[in-house]
Amino acid sequence: MLVVIWIINMANPGSSTAPSTTPPAATASTSNQQTSNSGQSSSVASQPPASSGQSTPASYTITYNINGGSGTTPTVQPVNAGASINLHSGSGLTRSGYTFGGWNTRADGTGVNFSAGSSVTTDSNAILYAKWDPVPRYTVTYNANGGSGTATAQEVNAGSGITLHNGSGFTRSGYTFGGWNTNSGGTGTNYNAGSSYTPSSTITLYARWNPVAASTSNSGSTGASTAIPATGDITVPGNTLAAKLDWLQTNAQSNRSHIVEVSANENISRRLEYSGKSNVTITLRGSGSNRTIGLPGNYNVFAVGSGVTLVLDNNITLQGRSNNGNNPVVYVDTGGTLRMNNGSTITGNTSGAVGGGVYVQTGGTFTMSGGTITGNTANTGGGVGVNTGGTFTKTGGTITGTGTNNGNTARTSNGGHAVYVSSSIRREATAETGINMSYNGRANPPTYSGAWTPQTNF
Repeated sequence: MLVVIWIINMANPGSSTAPSTTPPAATASTSNQQTSNSGQSSSVASQPPASSGQSTPASYTITYNINGGSGTTPTVQPVNAGASINLHSGSGLTRSGYTFGGWNTRADGTGVNFSAGSSVTTDSNAILYAKWDPVPRYTVTYNANGGSGTATAQEVNAGSGITLHNGSGFTRSGYTFGGWNTNSGGTGTNYNAGSSYTPSSTITLYARWNPVAASTSNSGSTGASTAIPATGDITVPGNTLAAKLDWLQTNAQSNRSHIVEVSANENISRRLEYSGKSNVTITLRGSGSNRTIGLPGNYNVFAVGSGVTLVLDNNITLQGRSNNGNNPVVYVDTGGTLRMNNGSTITGNTSGAVGGGVYVQTGGTFTMSGGTITGNTANTGGGVGVNTGGTFTKTGGTITGTGTNNGNTARTSNGGHAVYVSSSIRREATAETGINMSYNGRANPPTYSGAWTPQTNF
């Protein structure tokens, strides 16, 4: 059986001797050389020769220093030159805030490390110092998450638990405090206030706010359990667009308008549809300056489902992808509605199908009173593609096409660079402000008016 041993060389305690399967020869001493019967010399330790003519192996000691720890210092271990011993296991040694990590040839831990219980040899007397590794410490920070109140951050050793703040002093109008969550939008892990918690890393916990049931106007009855005013627009809470859309998923109200303030650029892909709800209006508005909403992968930035109206308002840009499969930036599904106002933009998307910027499905509706659709590409309908059963109305804004730098592009001949419904209902050139057009695919037969053209060079 092969046994790997370590050699402790105290002549140079800052370096180590590589593991060896055989003990090293003792250091030669010219004053103590002896010659064997064969006339060959051998290295011996500087010990007086035995009366029998055989040299006695040198004997050394390994002394232990617990180096600031607590416990019984291990007994000094004697060892003969060339022989190996097992180092002390460190059992019973402790130090507050540290774990025992073996032995080192220097007190500050900058020497040679030896594992507890490992097999070693030595060619001199040695002192080994307990090596103490600091226990990692984690910090738990509290965030009021839209409310008021503060709590002191808590530090704790890894593996140890703390009692979470009980929420005392935290308030938010229209809400009650409901504990803590690992995500500002409430989609992470919930923890009860005052409960025991053992962190696995430094973390921020966010106050979890439960909406107070809102009272309806004069009836005195109780409305849905959401933090909304009884009348008027609902300002959607949350620190990010993703968090706000998460809130809407469970709190959107029928026949109400929801204002979503977008305060930073963000990549997202969401289907806006709310089971059991109807006539839900969601207005996206950039806060402070223009905000760009991009895509994390190939799909729509938004798919507008039945019963939902998505309004793109001021300072909002929806940014597609240069190779986005067969996907438009916005897909307006049956029963869904898209509205574009001044200050909104849809751009930068390439689709292998119909509608680079917007595609309106049968039964969907797109109304454009402002904004810009530009820089998109598709097989047909570079800017906008409308299915024969969809509805499209343009009373303002600009949809670029031929004759405009970075205009929308249709790959197919007669494919409608700006807008496409069919080969006879399409717009190739830029449709700037003042050029109005409409198509009502819900009528039987469909009707259309405005600046459509069958000519590719319009």
